[in-house]
Amino acid sequence: MLSSPDWPLARDAVEQVGDILRAGSLDEEGVADVGTRLVALANHPKWEVRNAVADALEHLRHETFHSAIAPLLQDDNSWVRGAAERSLARRTELPRAASFKERHRETLHRWLTDIETEFGARARQKAARVAERYADLLVREARQEIGSAMRGALAGSGPAAVVGAAPAGPRVRVAITGKTKAKRTELRVDGETVFVTTGSLVVLLHLVAGRLRGALVHRSEMGGTSEQGWRGISRLNDELEARMPKDVEVHENDGAGSYGLSTSIEIESVDCAGLGSHSDGRVRRLADEIARLQAASSAAGAGSGDRSRHS
Repeated sequence: MLSSPDWPLARDAVEQVGDILRAGSLDEEGVADVGTRLVALANHPKWEVRNAVADALEHLRHETFHSAIAPLLQDDNSWVRGAAERSLARRTELPRAASFKERHRETLHRWLTDIETEFGARARQKAARVAERYADLLVREARQEIGSAMRGALAGSGPAAVVGAAPAGPRVRVAITGKTKAKRTELRVDGETVFVTTGSLVVLLHLVAGRLRGALVHRSEMGGTSEQGWRGISRLNDELEARMPKDVEVHENDGAGSYGLSTSIEIESVDCAGLGSHSDGRVRRLADEIARLQAASSAAGAGSGDRSRHS
């Protein structure tokens, strides 16, 4: 699929490769092969594919990294350059992570040896990959939650500020159009078009519904499990990050696993009718809920106006 002439398929394949690289499930030969392919795709004519390559390179641990990242850092497209710069910057954090892992290497080695003794070498390898992925998940979640807590403290507000508080920084206008292309759905972010995956759309609609209800949404509600919900939040951030101002995030949280839209995000419109014909049942249900919540809010506003006129 990486060599597909259909660029949406090539982009999706690169994103899948990025997930595989992050999971560390390839052997050395597989990583080398992927690295060579990413070097070639770094010059793909479609910026969307090059942008996916820039994101995937964060997780490439091979000498081909430098050959692939170099043209992306000079790319004509600002989003591609930004993604390449972020991947390069995040790789600079690896020495600190390696130092942390070194301090715990002996303990992990002992646990894995016990697993191998009882269940065999393949079980040890799988356990090691699971441990690496879980550690990555915890670190990313902690970074998000610590960042949100610090921003709230600096603004003189607590977790309650997630819903309904006035934003301290710039506002970003988001419209959910309902138009689809290559299994992705169109958003308009400050007038710029971006297509997001269905999983990210579901997370965003959950957050929109939560705002209309005036409540936070626990991550377990956004996925089959709490971990899946967190992965959905993380993927939404990744897909919108290049379109967001540096000091604006898509969501905030209460530090206990519940999320709400950032107060800097202004939802201009949601095409509930268009989303009502979406192929994914979760999207259809959420669109219906949002439509009901919007209607109830409008009715409440109209009723308040009527009472004020007759008072």
